[in-house]
Amino acid sequence: MLKLFSKRSDSKDIAFERLNRALVKDRTNCSCEMIEGLGEDILSAVSNYMEYDRSETDIHISREEGEENPVLYAKIPIITLFNESK
Repeated sequence: MLKLFSKRSDSKDIAFERLNRALVKDRTNCSCEMIEGLGEDILSAVSNYMEYDRSETDIHISREEGEENPVLYAKIPIITLFNESK
């Protein structure tokens, strides 16, 4: 799993995250830069419709064992939905 937007971590967590990035790149044939760019684009679009908690946001791509295609997961905690008249 690749956590793109999460809280600051200690060195063990950083090393684990780097390993995960390498595995995701290998399994999905996507660069980390492309995946991070995708996450930023998603959050940019979401911010037009709601305020969200960026510190708790988790966007990652994962491929389950035995599955042919990777899946994009997004956990974006909503603080406030904007009024439709915005």
